[in-house]
Amino acid sequence: NGNAATFARFIAAGYFSLVALNFTDTTSLDHRIAADLRRNRHYRIIQIVPYGIEIPPIGQGTYVIWRYEQRP
Repeated sequence: NGNAATFARFIAAGYFSLVALNFTDTTSLDHRIAADLRRNRHYRIIQIVPYGIEIPPIGQGTYVIWRYEQRP
């Protein structure tokens, strides 16, 4: 598990060029990170990628991929 405040500081500084979240093992942390990404105008969702081939819903999900983009 990670520290949401630490991730928030790195997101605010534009440290991550890409962020991939799947909201499974660290659900509450992923939601807090996603909220920080949404509040930062430099990050935007570039793709939602499905994964898994098992019988739904176990073993299937999606990654939400965010990218940092320098904006004026």
